This record gives sequence, C-alpha cells and structure tokens, in this order.
Amino acid sequence: MDRVLVRRVYVLGVAPGTTALTPEALERIGSCDLLVSAARHRELVGECGGDFGGEFLPVEGHVSEAVKRVAENTELKAAFLASGDPGFFGIASLLVAKIGAAEVEIVPAVSSMQLAFSRLGVSWSDASMASLHGRGIDGLAPVLGAPKIGLFTDDENNPAAIARYLIDAGWGELSMGVCTNLGMEDERVSWGIVPDFLDWNDAGLSVVVLVRTGTDPRPLGPGLEEERFVYPRGRITKREVRSAALGLLSLPRAGVLWDIGAGSGSVGIEAFLLSSTLKVFSVERDDEAFGHIVENRKKLRAAGVTPVHGLAPEALTDLPDPDRVFIGGSGGNLNEVLDLCAARIADNGVIVVSAVLDTTFSDAVGWAQRTGWECEWTEIIAARSSRTGAGVRKVAQNPITLIRITRA
Repeated sequence: MDRVLVRRVYVLGVAPGTTALTPEALERIGSCDLLVSAARHRELVGECGGDFGGEFLPVEGHVSEAVKRVAENTELKAAFLASGDPGFFGIASLLVAKIGAAEVEIVPAVSSMQLAFSRLGVSWSDASMASLHGRGIDGLAPVLGAPKIGLFTDDENNPAAIARYLIDAGWGELSMGVCTNLGMEDERVSWGIVPDFLDWNDAGLSVVVLVRTGTDPRPLGPGLEEERFVYPRGRITKREVRSAALGLLSLPRAGVLWDIGAGSGSVGIEAFLLSSTLKVFSVERDDEAFGHIVENRKKLRAAGVTPVHGLAPEALTDLPDPDRVFIGGSGGNLNEVLDLCAARIADNGVIVVSAVLDTTFSDAVGWAQRTGWECEWTEIIAARSSRTGAGVRKVAQNPITLIRITRA
C-alpha cells in the first residue's frame, strides 16, 4: 500500500568540511518556520544566500525541546541541519519516532565515518559501528571482536581514553586509525596500534577505526577449562558447575548480570563471552580474588565485565538493576543479599545460588519458601579422569547444588 507523504520536517545532512549548501537544501530551509542546527551550520545558510526569516534554535542542549515543539504543533514546519548522514547515529531516528516517517524527509550527506574509512584505505562492508558520543565508553564492549570497528567519539571518550580502555580489556594489539577534523583545512589522519594513541591530545573532532588481524581470539564456552583463568587457592567455579549455572540462568541476549562472590570471575566472564551485549558486574570482597578478576577480564578480553571491589549487599547499591544474578558466595549475608536482589531484579529475572555447604542450601531454599518465590535445585555430581602409572582413574569432584529462584 502506498504511503501518503505530507512533508513538514526536513532533516538535512551536511557533509564534513562543507562550505556551501545545495539550492534544494536552501529552498527547503526557506520554507520553514524553525531552523534547528549547530551555529556553524546556521552560518552556512546566510553565506550561501539562503532566505530564512524564521526562528533559529541552536541544537546544543535543545534537541528534546525542538522535537517536542515540532511533534506537538502539526502546523509548524521545521528544518534540522545535522552532520553527515542524520540516519546514522543521528537525530533522524528520534524525529521519525516522535513525528512519523510520513512527515519527515531525510536528505543524507557523506558521513565522517565514510570519510574516515576512505582516508585510511579500509573497506567498511564488514565493519561494526558504535557511537561513544555522549555515551559511556562501555558501549564499545559489544562490538569488540568484529574484524573492523568504526567509532564516533567526544571530548571524554577521545582516542587516548579509548586506547586505555582497549589495553585494560586485553585488546591492545589492534590496529587503530584516528581521523580528526575531516574535510577541514587542519584535517589529520593517523595510523598505528592502540598503545600509540595513549598520549593523544588533539582537541579536534575525531573518528576512530579499529582493525583486527586474524580471527577473534576469544574462547567460547560454556565450560571453559579452569586453566584459562587465574584463580586464588582453588577458588573457581568448576567447568561442569559453571556450564550448568549458565544454563539455569537462562541468559538474555542483553541486560545486566550480577556475579556476587565472583572469586575468579569465571561465571560472569563466560556469560559475557556467550552474549557480548550483557553488562556483567563481578562483585568480590577479597583483595587477591578481586585482582584475579581484573587479570582474567584482560586475559580473556571480556570488556563487558566490570569488577566491583566490596562486600554484598552494600557493594550492590550503585549498580544498575539486574536481569540475572549468580551468587557464588555471600560472606554470610545470603538472606540480606537475596532480599536486595528480590527488590531490584527484573520481573522475569532469575537468581541462581551455588551451594557447597548444607547451610547455604538450607538458607537459600528457606528464603524462597518464606518469601513466596519459586525454587528448584539441581545437584551436580561429577567425576574427571586422572592419569596414573597404570592408566586412568576416575576422580570424584565435590558435589555442588545450584538453587534456581524466580518469582512465583
């Protein structure tokens, strides 16, 4: 069925370094009551002989106000000038969502991302993209592992901050290109490896391109060998138990996982490696174990894992609400930890408690019965082969009970 189009909102892309607007763009702007743009783009209208007698609203700090005004006043005609392609991490998606595609005309220009890949001589058909502009740098975690990555940056998430993040997360060997002030007289294109940009101090607008050589080096579980992790004094969830726990958690494609009493961090790290859009918070009070979580995060390149040093439940206060919770240890505070998890977990959330001791099992089941939550448990009894002088013998592992707790 054909869509009836009644355009009253124009979203016009402006290519990097542009010194002139097209006659078609000027005509659209001249027909509008409101122009929303950066100051540098507003100046272009006058410089190009545009005839605009309406209201100008600077985009900086006024995006929500402008979109609300245009959405509420159906007689208002407006033009939005945006850098590059407005549909590529730009304002176009917000306008279409609030006003409707039938009333919005999008006219894209070449984006700075396209220019950056071209300047570096890198194809981008197999690249993953992310914008760190006005967002947390952890937005980089889900795309790491892609063969090529394009990143929009800002003053805080600049090339030096990105380089530090990558090195801390074990990705320091990536090739890295930085393109600054594209299309302008002071354009700068730099190429190297991640550590080369730790001291970057150029204040210009930058696009970052990352290139991986070879295959994604991260292992994929579930049930990674314990030898892949650094862990203190045997404090690691064994691979058989880890595999079962990850299954019982019913991990979502995206969301927040709390790994409480994380020890080596193996459960949270494997969860992230299975679903890189998860945000994992590995909480551990022991100094040595906490250091191993940091080390394992880097060793296994699990950028989406955030180590949290402290004792639950106090250490959970400032974390985002969870969708899943794994409790490998509680420091004697299991009931208090479960109370807090129950208060903050998503409606369809899942809590899994690992119990070595009978008292832990009793406390977890008793809490569920007392509070009216559903509870089921699985006992893991495993044995492994061990070589001896005469051949191979079977060695039993300590039994572990996993208690899965959900809302009734």
